Amino acid sequence: MSRSDRIKDHHAEQQLFEQRAVVAAVIMLVALGSVIARLVWLQVVRYDYFADLSQGNRIKIEPIPPNRGLILDRNGLPLATNAPSYQLELTREQVEDVGATLAGLSALGLLDNVDIPSLRKDIRGRRSFEAVPVRLQLTEEELARFAARRHNFPGVEIRPRLTRYYPLGPSSVHAIGYVGAISEDDKKTLNMDDYAGTTLTGKSGVERAYESELQGRAGYQELLVNAQGRSVERIGDQAAQLTR
Repeated sequence: MSRSDRIKDHHAEQQLFEQRAVVAAVIMLVALGSVIARLVWLQVVRYDYFADLSQGNRIKIEPIPPNRGLILDRNGLPLATNAPSYQLELTREQVEDVGATLAGLSALGLLDNVDIPSLRKDIRGRRSFEAVPVRLQLTEEELARFAARRHNFPGVEIRPRLTRYYPLGPSSVHAIGYVGAISEDDKKTLNMDDYAGTTLTGKSGVERAYESELQGRAGYQELLVNAQGRSVERIGDQAAQLTR
């Protein structure tokens, strides 16, 4: 190769460099413009939407079930009252896998396997933010068993509730009746908004005949929750309408 062939053409190289620099600058400007346009879209055009979405992620709406009305005899003595108890409630929007969670509760002896299909159907039929009772009237031993493993069940909480109590025992069932789990047939005639946070309704006797008067209407409370979904502050509520 001759010496002249080895001499570089500096002018041509300079032109090539400038062309590449212009192309790179154009690409960078286009990319920067896209980023700015996206920021304007998110921060200005869609600000209200994402502000509401963010608010919804940190505010949890929890139903407040009404206290079921008392049944008294003509002398004012109680025939059906409410007694305090604890129950497990599941909120679907906070649970990654409902089936696995119910199976885990069953493994702890807190649920029967035969009840899981009906529970899953009931959970799917409720709104995602609504707490659905999955086990009623926990014993102290069951409370302790769940509390020790609570960290394994995000979206499942222990709630204090009132359960039905009949002072006269089974002898009054034929007249007073009893309450039981809400069935699919019951859902066709009941306003399920009034049954948020509960799964019981009157099944026979006075309990069924005066269901609308005894049940009342559910309220709700707005709770501020942390990243783990735990309630840290109550910021608003609407009280349940008490029954007679």
